[in-house]
Amino acid sequence: SYVWFGFVFVCAFPPTSALEIFDFKQPLDTKEDHYQLGFEIGQRYGHSIRERLNGNVVLQNRVLAYFRNDHNGNLTYHAFYDNQMEAFPLYMEELKGMAHGSKIDEDELFMSNLFEEFSALLPNKSGVGVDGCT
Repeated sequence: SYVWFGFVFVCAFPPTSALEIFDFKQPLDTKEDHYQLGFEIGQRYGHSIRERLNGNVVLQNRVLAYFRNDHNGNLTYHAFYDNQMEAFPLYMEELKGMAHGSKIDEDELFMSNLFEEFSALLPNKSGVGVDGCT
């Protein structure tokens, strides 16, 4: 069956004079369909997504460094990733498509979507806060 999807991006991007609605009018029956949805969102909003991620100093300087480079951080990252893949495989396909469409590393986009959770697991949490919805 065909499902109409309209996405309104309010939190992820800076406010503008009007909200933009992204229409995706094709069936979401397979993993590939979900990947394609994410890919098209990534292509359309890649610049805004990159700006938002690059502007998150804690993500860039603390979260990514710890979970990419520290042994315990890396183990934790993979546990989160594997759990999400098992629990939400279609969402993870959309996220992978969005990363590819926007030319952003998958792990960076994944950690930004769970920013609050990953930030809470940093060994030294001083200076860590959430600047809006995640």
